Amino acid sequence: MKRRRVNTKVGDIFETVSTKKGVRYLHLIAIDINDLNSDAVAVYDNKGKGVRSVEEIVLLPIEFYSHTTIARGVRDGLWRKIGNAKALRLERFVYKYYRSEDDAVEGGGVMAHLFPPKAHWDVWTIGEEETHRVSLEKGHLIPAETGGVVPADDIIYRIEHGKSRFKLDWPTD
Repeated sequence: MKRRRVNTKVGDIFETVSTKKGVRYLHLIAIDINDLNSDAVAVYDNKGKGVRSVEEIVLLPIEFYSHTTIARGVRDGLWRKIGNAKALRLERFVYKYYRSEDDAVEGGGVMAHLFPPKAHWDVWTIGEEETHRVSLEKGHLIPAETGGVVPADDIIYRIEHGKSRFKLDWPTD
């Protein structure tokens, strides 16, 4: 069976299949080739409202945002393209990635015992060239989504259950 090509561009709006929690809308906010080499989407919560246009969709509250593969979701029938709207400002979408104590000292080596590793979050927004390191020792709460590319079907799972089944074994803050 030949796979069909799915053409997407930033700003595309997709409607999900009907779930236990109703229909949601995905907005392709970025094609992130720098950080996670995947599609970044914002998921709008329509709370049962009768939305009639993409202009109304982008005014809905954002339920969550994530990195995934839009084309896979289209091919699997999880969502379909319904239009295009102006892309959102990316600085409002903050991601974090947990770095364990093992990751903190690159390569270990002779000097590793002199500089004990510390667990921290790497925090960034899409398109930033650098991440910001935030220590977990200070008890900072980071209001951000966990960085990582989740499978397309996990987006639907999160809509239905309020949490991801994609486990990363990271602290919850």
